[in-house]
Amino acid sequence: MVDEKKIFIGLLFVVVAVFLLSFSSTFTGFTVNDGSPDPEISIDAAVPGSTIVSSLNLGMNTKTLVHGKMEATGDAGSWISVPDEMYSFLPGLKTKIPVYIHVPEDTSAGAYSAEIAFLSVEDNTYSSQQIVTYIPVYIKVQDIKKEGYTISSFHVFDAEQGSPLYFEAVLKNEGNTEGDSDVHVELFNEKGKLVLLQDFNQHFFAFEEKEFVTSLDNSFSPGKYYARVSLGKETKASSFSLTAKGTLKQSGEILSSAVTVGDDKNINFEVYFKNTGELVLQPELDTKVIHNGLELQTFQTEKKTILPGDYEAFTYSYTDKELSGEYNAEMEIVSGNAVLAQESKKFYSKNSGTLQNYVIILFGVIIFVLLASHLMLSWKRRD
Repeated sequence: MVDEKKIFIGLLFVVVAVFLLSFSSTFTGFTVNDGSPDPEISIDAAVPGSTIVSSLNLGMNTKTLVHGKMEATGDAGSWISVPDEMYSFLPGLKTKIPVYIHVPEDTSAGAYSAEIAFLSVEDNTYSSQQIVTYIPVYIKVQDIKKEGYTISSFHVFDAEQGSPLYFEAVLKNEGNTEGDSDVHVELFNEKGKLVLLQDFNQHFFAFEEKEFVTSLDNSFSPGKYYARVSLGKETKASSFSLTAKGTLKQSGEILSSAVTVGDDKNINFEVYFKNTGELVLQPELDTKVIHNGLELQTFQTEKKTILPGDYEAFTYSYTDKELSGEYNAEMEIVSGNAVLAQESKKFYSKNSGTLQNYVIILFGVIIFVLLASHLMLSWKRRD
């Protein structure tokens, strides 16, 4: 006869193992991958009363589009905030998250710390079991002011004649106080003649690094041009070409898309589109919602400026109280008259079960098998 105690212990071990795995980030497929083993934020020489902007550049080990929230705890936890309630993460790509640190006016000199809890989110709900990682924050406060600016990079993108001329500059305030500064941009033709001078006033928080992207007047003829940007004592140069209409490649791809339905029948659309061409794009998302062969809803999002090699998220939501059954969303990324990418997505009036639901069901099945085996072995013993 089979030893009842051994079976009971074996099944109990399985239950405990599944229970522990359910709280593992590896089991859920959602772990932090920022390129370094220990992401952290460290601020030296913070001035009382200042607002500091740092950032986290995080990627996730995931095969699908996932969402996350951030919450700060610890002695300096109340100083920390992030601009958005929720962030999205795509497989193989990183998401830059600005982190604002507001140092109170009456803060004494010394070392302070906090932790940012990074939480995975499903259906806009979360719990302590879904904490993916903790990111430490170290802040050293002292009443000594620093100042200065740096330009990490400067690039003017090739453009077609008559189309917007865009540039991107990565600028950083190395100082520990906030303030305004002018960004000077000069354009020269092939002969070295100055053809454009434009100033942009920018506000910088303490230690803030910003990706400054904007357009310039483009009334120039095709040819080779040179550009120079200045901020404080820093200067960087770039070159670019203006070409005839229709000569630069327009292309792109949808990296990921999702349609989710909330308990209140609020339908949320998310489409992530990457510019894979040579031209700066200003596309929009056009969507048709079809049910039983009928077109029930159409919408267009606002246009977004996407630089070559970059991606942007297009989002839209609406509520349909009559939602019932299967639907199909036909989504297109459109620039002018050109359809750059398209995708269809089915969604339903009720979301499928979540991972937590499946774990609970699995627990129930295992416990049922455990009890059933116990009863069967007890009956055999009586016989």
